[in-house]
Amino acid sequence: MRNTYLIVLFSIIISMSCNDEQSATPSDTDTFVKFFGASNTDISQMSQSTPDGGSIILGTTEIEIEGVESTKIKVIKVDRNGNEIWQKIYPPFKADKIHLETSYTGRAIVVVDDGYIIVGDSIKSDADINTSSLLVMKLNDNPTEDTPTILAIDHINNLQVSTDMGLQGIDITMDTDGNYRVIGNVINDDEEIVGSWLGTINDNGTTLSFDKTIDCYYDIEGEVELVKSLYETTSGDFIFGGTDKSQSKDNTKLFRTPACQNGFSGGGTSLVDNPQDDYITGQIIPSKGGYAMVGTKTSIAGSNIFFSLFESDGVPKPNSLVDYMDDNKQFPGIGDADEFGQTIAKTSDGGYIIGGYTLSETAGEEDMLLIKTDAFGGIQWTKVIGNIDQEEVIHIRQAEDGGYYVLGNSEFGGVDTMVLIKTDKYGNVD
Repeated sequence: MRNTYLIVLFSIIISMSCNDEQSATPSDTDTFVKFFGASNTDISQMSQSTPDGGSIILGTTEIEIEGVESTKIKVIKVDRNGNEIWQKIYPPFKADKIHLETSYTGRAIVVVDDGYIIVGDSIKSDADINTSSLLVMKLNDNPTEDTPTILAIDHINNLQVSTDMGLQGIDITMDTDGNYRVIGNVINDDEEIVGSWLGTINDNGTTLSFDKTIDCYYDIEGEVELVKSLYETTSGDFIFGGTDKSQSKDNTKLFRTPACQNGFSGGGTSLVDNPQDDYITGQIIPSKGGYAMVGTKTSIAGSNIFFSLFESDGVPKPNSLVDYMDDNKQFPGIGDADEFGQTIAKTSDGGYIIGGYTLSETAGEEDMLLIKTDAFGGIQWTKVIGNIDQEEVIHIRQAEDGGYYVLGNSEFGGVDTMVLIKTDKYGNVD
């Protein structure tokens, strides 16, 4: 059923919070819609729960001075009701053009005992080669502290890769030894993906260091665009995946590899053999002794969300691929246009919550789409959330009370704004 009441709700909050984050009145409610943005373009990347019951939000903000544009990392801490506690921009904003020569992007964040660790990359706008450096940044939970700990990895230092290759940080996870594994795309001078890199970051509390003794370069066949998908198995192997874009049709791939063997080469497991349509990976998560994947299938007829399960060895489970196509009327209230799957999380009842966006029966342009499924991907309910502008879900996770934290983007007057929504267990916002 179409959530038309949310259009009114969005409009009310827009009037309260479009100027800046501080303009919204703090509230105490089980569900909420909170916007974070001002005159800059702000793009959501990821959110995680914090020990105090709140959330840490990672995003990217665009800065422009005298016609020079650059991006910086934006981090926002909110309480359990979505009220802002503090926000930071890294590197700190300065009113000159020199600090805009390098752009920074944060793509994934983890919560650690003494703060947060972010992985992303920095790009030098005036460099001819090696423009992209993988960036690992640690910040504490003190809103008055403006100096994070930063580690930049400029290139891969082993025999398998030329030193003029760049790195793009994609995901981060903690391993069983308490270190942080970071995965990224390896790119050449033309910004083309030529491989994947998995490295280990040590944290002694005051500094971050790259452990070169277990540096790994994975010479993946094709052009695999990685997504949030990095996990360690119980045997010490690592799982990661993304979209292989090197063939005539995009195809999702999942890789399972022993920990850090330099020069490892492997083809991974494709979701579909000889695909007739494009399959684009949104996110991969561990689940039930294996892995669950969500993404978007695109054909001549349009785009729809797909869901699939994988065995622990990375092989797709038989008959687990589910296409959520409106031709079968699986979506109550979903029309004849396109749907896109971008994020997935496990739910406490053994099922999944899927987030993305839809162009079907929207109030204007793209609207947020939530799909609740059982353990096998069967639809239990769907919700569409949005107003007359563009909205999409970027990251989703379940709350302790059974509801859902939905992080996304919303466009107002041509400016992208970050939005955090807390729903009840059925996707409703009161």
